[in-house]
Amino acid sequence: MEIHGTNGDDLLIGTSGDDILLGLDGDDVLRGGAGGDVLDGGAGLNDTADYSDASSGVEVNLWMNLHAGAAAGDSLFDIENILGSPFADTIVGNEFANLLDGAAGDDTLYGLAGDDVLRGGPGADWLDGGSGAGDSASYAGAPGPVLASLATGTATGGDGSDTLANIERLIGSGFDDTLSGDDWDNMLLGGAGDDALSGAAGSDVIVGGLGNDTIHGGIGVDTVDYLGGGTVAGVVVDLGAGTASGGAGNDLLSGMENISGSAFDDILTGDAGANFIDGHAGDDVLSGGGGRDSFVGGAGNDTIDGGAILDRTTYKDLNSVGYASSTSAVNVDLASGIAQDGLGGTDTLANVNAVTGSAFGDTISGSSDPTLYEQFEGGLGADFIDGGQLDTVLQRNSNQASYAGALGPVSVDLAAGAASGAAGADTLANINRVVGSGYDDTLLGSASAMPELFEGGAGNDVIDGRGGLDIARYESAIAGVTVDLAAGVASGGLSGTDSLHNIEGIQGSRYNDVLVGGAPANGAGALDGLELFTGNAGNDTIDGGAGYDVADYSTSTFGVTVTLGGSSQGSASDGWGGVDILVSIEGVRGSAQDDWLTGSDSGAVETFEGGAGNDVIDGRGGLDIVDYRFAPASVTIDVGAGTALDGYGTSDTLSGIEDVRGSTFGDVITGDRGANRIEGGAGNDTINGGAGFDIAVFSGAQSGYTIVRRGISVTVTGPDGTDSLSGVETLSFSDGDLVLWGPGLHGKGGAAIVGSWPDLLG
Repeated sequence: MEIHGTNGDDLLIGTSGDDILLGLDGDDVLRGGAGGDVLDGGAGLNDTADYSDASSGVEVNLWMNLHAGAAAGDSLFDIENILGSPFADTIVGNEFANLLDGAAGDDTLYGLAGDDVLRGGPGADWLDGGSGAGDSASYAGAPGPVLASLATGTATGGDGSDTLANIERLIGSGFDDTLSGDDWDNMLLGGAGDDALSGAAGSDVIVGGLGNDTIHGGIGVDTVDYLGGGTVAGVVVDLGAGTASGGAGNDLLSGMENISGSAFDDILTGDAGANFIDGHAGDDVLSGGGGRDSFVGGAGNDTIDGGAILDRTTYKDLNSVGYASSTSAVNVDLASGIAQDGLGGTDTLANVNAVTGSAFGDTISGSSDPTLYEQFEGGLGADFIDGGQLDTVLQRNSNQASYAGALGPVSVDLAAGAASGAAGADTLANINRVVGSGYDDTLLGSASAMPELFEGGAGNDVIDGRGGLDIARYESAIAGVTVDLAAGVASGGLSGTDSLHNIEGIQGSRYNDVLVGGAPANGAGALDGLELFTGNAGNDTIDGGAGYDVADYSTSTFGVTVTLGGSSQGSASDGWGGVDILVSIEGVRGSAQDDWLTGSDSGAVETFEGGAGNDVIDGRGGLDIVDYRFAPASVTIDVGAGTALDGYGTSDTLSGIEDVRGSTFGDVITGDRGANRIEGGAGNDTINGGAGFDIAVFSGAQSGYTIVRRGISVTVTGPDGTDSLSGVETLSFSDGDLVLWGPGLHGKGGAAIVGSWPDLLG
């Protein structure tokens, strides 16, 4: 008999003879009965061959379409699922996602490829998921609690004693289950009942379901999920406190990093670590706590607080909000803390410094916080991205446009404020960092006073910094890189070969890099021709080449020990466990920890920027400079005493130092008995040169300053502020020097200096 189904979900039952059952569309159940039957599920994606009324065990193989036992003579087409007999069955799936249900009896189930669900039913069953990465052993219909462990490959209680192999997911019963994972990425679904769920190693997703559950994530980045599992109302989850309450029961949590909320109004709070928190639908309150946190509010009017952003030096503290699932364009303004979420809701944002847009034309604006790093990824669509005002003086903030998720090459031109290619046509403003795609990108800089940084990613990229200080970044490379600025080529890292033009700095990988400088034409003085090198982790070789070259360890998480070699080879313990070789390096930028920075005995000009931490800086021979230009507060420096309060709340110990660069605040700087060159910078500074022939340095032309000498004191007022000087013999301006004290220049007390310094020098 030939039986045809409909375009809906059908149950087709054959006769005791040879039948043809055609399910057509829909998710159909085909029960052929006795005889050699043709079971064709049709176009549905969830069609089942049902052998529950068989009089003996069946052997069904969807992969080979070979069948035996009570299924002998059957031919199966477009069948995804098998329901076995009440006897001992052997059921084999295929390359698709199958549901294999052995029913009663001691069954053997093989899922093969695809993400399969294996349900052994009553009896001692063998469940082998096969090669799929998301195969489940299901005990949803078990008549009692289940004890199952993926690590031991066993399950007892409920339906009997089963052996598990190649299973990544466990689905519990409606009773009090104990489910545990293995070293891979698992999903554990407790179902109803007071369950004990433990993820072991791997990045696990744990759904407690209804009941008062005890949930432990174990090692790895684990997620507690309240979207499924029958949650009936909003939940309150606090990873720091290790508790969850509300619409799924009262749970105890440990070892969890991420939260997936319900479809209701949730209150979700992270802990001190890095968390990913997804509110889903509902008016949610999402809080990150400490660490680097990521948020998705979902539909509804959500309140999102990333927690205090403490790391404003190495840019590792990043709190991001994502709108990739929005169904229309979003408008996000970090300055006002308001976001139109593209789903009809309005979100309130605080302590967020990264945004991922939708697939539409978004408007994303930064906060203009002068100390904050912000990152923007517009996604598809013609987006407008304005990073907000950049701090071109202290260079403490930075705004990054990322195209890492683009599915093809991109072209970014910072001078034109435009980006095009696989991510759409974007308009960019106040952006000084760019991350390219995994394809062959073209990244072009501008002539900004702010350093610009370019990370091409995989592919053969063309990077041209144009004017200013431009840096090529390879921190994300998965192997060591070789970068030669003189040749304009970067290779290695398993990410292609890049062509570099007008690049003055390199940030290496976490592996063993070779970084070689060029001879940039950005000045001819002792501190000109600047190039900046960051090796990051690994045993790096850094050769600055010609010009003034700086080894930068500001991203190191531990203190560094650096010794410059002058014309010989220097070395550095990089704070990551590596040892770097330094060649032709004239400057050092330390970490935020306690550093030891030592100069060479050569006659070269060498500079030292300790940063935060209690640093020990010894210039040794030659002309040596300590640099506090980027300090976040005023500094107090006494070269003669060898001490410095560094503006970070810590203090430095100085020796072998001749010259000083102050902060942009009101500093107190004192020289020693030798000749000192002191640059106070912005702010109202007090400078005492001490003995020796000392020079105070100012940023502008002399005509922009008012100079008053009263006795041995001099007051200089201008664009840099009002500085009070004593023990200073010369003022140095951008267009020349003015000698205050010397033969024939001893003015009377109270006299104002008037006239041009060439006349006074004549």
